[in-house]
Amino acid sequence: MMVDFSVRQSTLDDVSGMMVVQEAAYPATFQEPEDMFADIVENALDTCFVVEKERELIAYLLAHPSEEGRDDYQGGFHYVAKTDVMFLHDLCVTPQIQSKGVGKALFAHFERHTKCAGFSKIIGIAVGEAVPYWQKLGFNMVRSYPYNGMPGQYMEKDL
Repeated sequence: MMVDFSVRQSTLDDVSGMMVVQEAAYPATFQEPEDMFADIVENALDTCFVVEKERELIAYLLAHPSEEGRDDYQGGFHYVAKTDVMFLHDLCVTPQIQSKGVGKALFAHFERHTKCAGFSKIIGIAVGEAVPYWQKLGFNMVRSYPYNGMPGQYMEKDL
């Protein structure tokens, strides 16, 4: 089944909708606070995106420039003066739309944007059962990396 949707840059007005998607898609232990989302969107507006279907927010992607090798990625946004590394904080799709290509299309949009902006690498933390999904999108799992007390894998993808 093909899903008709559009991808656009996020705004602070989207954060409440992101919280609805996060709550529907993740167990309580995976959920992060609204103020963290707002901080990322406000400080990295041009690298955060949402997907809408019939004016309803159905997916989001939060990312920001970062340094490699930090040990506090779960802390959210940290200002970095100059870097060629993009940290993918979260990509989340509402459960009713999962497995229909929305997440893959959203990531492809983000990846093109990131590459055009001059970044050479995307890094992130694959949490829970997400490792195979990110591997299909070309990420290499580098090392174990617990995230907010959950098992995870530090991952990277060269652009």
